[in-house]
Amino acid sequence: MSFTPLKYLLAACWFAVVFGASGIAWASTDAKAVLFLEDDEPGRPGYQTMTRGFRESLEQSLPGRVAIYQENLDLARFSHPDYQDQTLQWLRQKYQGKKIDVVVACGPASMKLASKSCGAFWPDARMIWLGSKEQQEMSPGEAARVALLTVKLDVASTLDAARTLMPGASRLVVVGGNKSSYAGMNEFFLHEAEAAAARHGLAMEFLAGLPLAETRRRLSLLPRDVMVLYGFSSFEGEGRAYTPREAMLELSRASGAPIFGLSKTLIGYGMTGGVMLRPEQMGRELADMTAEALTAPPGKAPASRESRAQATLFDWHGLQRFGLSQEKLPEGAEILFAPPSLWEEHRNAVLGSVALLGGESALIVAFIVQLRRRRKAEQKVLLQRDQLAHVGRVSSLGQLTASIAHELNQPLCAILRNAGAAERLLQKAEPDLEELRAIVADIRADDSRASTVIERMRALLTRQSVDFEALDLKAVLEEAAELLNYEAMKRGVALKVVTAPGLPSVHGDRVHLQQMVINLVLNSMDAVQGKPGGAVVMEAETDAATGRIMLRVRDNGPGIPEALRSTLFEPFQSSKPVGMGMGMGLAISQTIAEAHEGVLQVESSSPAGTCFCCPLHPSPFPVPA
Repeated sequence: MSFTPLKYLLAACWFAVVFGASGIAWASTDAKAVLFLEDDEPGRPGYQTMTRGFRESLEQSLPGRVAIYQENLDLARFSHPDYQDQTLQWLRQKYQGKKIDVVVACGPASMKLASKSCGAFWPDARMIWLGSKEQQEMSPGEAARVALLTVKLDVASTLDAARTLMPGASRLVVVGGNKSSYAGMNEFFLHEAEAAAARHGLAMEFLAGLPLAETRRRLSLLPRDVMVLYGFSSFEGEGRAYTPREAMLELSRASGAPIFGLSKTLIGYGMTGGVMLRPEQMGRELADMTAEALTAPPGKAPASRESRAQATLFDWHGLQRFGLSQEKLPEGAEILFAPPSLWEEHRNAVLGSVALLGGESALIVAFIVQLRRRRKAEQKVLLQRDQLAHVGRVSSLGQLTASIAHELNQPLCAILRNAGAAERLLQKAEPDLEELRAIVADIRADDSRASTVIERMRALLTRQSVDFEALDLKAVLEEAAELLNYEAMKRGVALKVVTAPGLPSVHGDRVHLQQMVINLVLNSMDAVQGKPGGAVVMEAETDAATGRIMLRVRDNGPGIPEALRSTLFEPFQSSKPVGMGMGMGLAISQTIAEAHEGVLQVESSSPAGTCFCCPLHPSPFPVPA
């Protein structure tokens, strides 16, 4: 029993070895081989792009299960008659004993070589051919194992697009090169070009068999209203062979007319555009057909199909060079190499700027909303302040009822006495007219005095808004003193007005300043009432340091208690007995001072009394006459 675990372990190892070996054998037998044949040399950009698309797509379809071999016939540089036979013998030697499952042939020569090699070396291999309909020739026996990927060389659509861009063109020049490697394809190309030129009413010229230098010279003489069609052209000259891309670059630099063509690999090398083949798409389509052939059951070939590798492409620089309008391009045309737009080139910066602008706009809107709310609040506060000041004035006038009655009683009594005297004079046989005139003048003066008192009362009772103007501060203080004179006499308080000589006019509101002065004087009268020698002084002078006019109300009372100084200007704060005041006088006075861009300040001590001071701005204008 002690050896049971060892037995299980040995059994597990045996199964792993047996089934692992069988798995390796399965993987080796399941691996597939693909031979890729191409007419051109391996360095061609179009071939490299196509094979890259082929490899990537096939690896995605059958990862790790396909070995790809590539061979290039290189007919553009090596085209002697026995070259294909020698290549076939070389392939026999190179791939001797190698099983090939699929042969992919691109081009007419590769198709012929694939047909011979498969019949001789790999009779069971499936074949996939890439070419135009005119290039595909197969025997009846090959149809069962050959799939065709048909490529359309759309010369007609290319010239249709060129005609749309150049409606005034009258001539077509076709460039064919001086090599015979693409003889069959060039024949087809020339035939299609002739048919399209006839359909558009264009005179046609074919430049073929000429060296590159001569072709370049002839293109340089063309006017801009000529269309140039570039075929599958190879050039030799000056001891070297030129690829189509190299030749295209040389010709486009010299050409006086736009050049159109069928190969995407020439876009960016001077070709203006056309309905072009996309090599990478052809490679993917070949890979799809190859994967289908490798996974199909024996005896079944993949279905033939037409390639969808065409696209209408134009070079932005070529359009700009020859003044061709992008608006005339066919629907679905793609413009390559256009300079990036501001959005494409600076997307992050644009997004950041938009975000910053949006944030700033939001802040501005928020500030405007806040400003409007603040202004509404300020207007509401000002209205409430004016209403409160009006209430304070009415309250102050209530306290001054006796004084106002005294002010009115004096002129009314004088009018009454003068009227009696006038009646007595009129009862005489010969009244004294001079004395009557004097009596009438006194009546008029007393009436004016009474009217002035009433007018001042009405102003204090009705006005609410602040109306700034140039004021004579001395006159304002004297008017307030007249209203307060009887109240001062009743309380036994000496009331004085003291102003510095040459006092300039102030910028303020007459009624509100009078209200502030009356409130302060009444408070001072309350402080000195009953005190022997109690006095209240209204002063005005210019501060030499600031240039502002200092308005002061000073008394010689006991001063303000220390406990009240911190809350002196707060509403409903009063040191008077209950029922003797609302505690609003100083709060209203401070509000009036702030409306005049000043601050009501107070100095108070027990021996010297209390002094309220408010700085006022001088007015740049004189007092109205």
